[in-house]
Amino acid sequence: MQFDCLGAGQRATALFPDPGHTSELFDAFARMRRVHQLLELLVEAERLDLDADQRRHCGRLVARLSADWSREAFAALDLEALSGEVMGFLTGLRALAQGR
Repeated sequence: MQFDCLGAGQRATALFPDPGHTSELFDAFARMRRVHQLLELLVEAERLDLDADQRRHCGRLVARLSADWSREAFAALDLEALSGEVMGFLTGLRALAQGR
């Protein structure tokens, strides 16, 4: 069995490069893993035949998730709200993904 953190480990450790922040690092990793899962879904969505508005919306979501966060900005990120926004966008693509 293999595990792929999708790059979340590197980004989380960049937020906590100094030792002594283990619990904060693990919390950041779990959140960053979700960020990277959402990014992976959006990258797949970009492969669909999106119209111009959908492509722009997808690009904005990718940009928000790809931000170069400071430790404070990442801690303040409302990941639940952003996840809901991404999932709502993706749900709207269901018919397109099913080839209708």
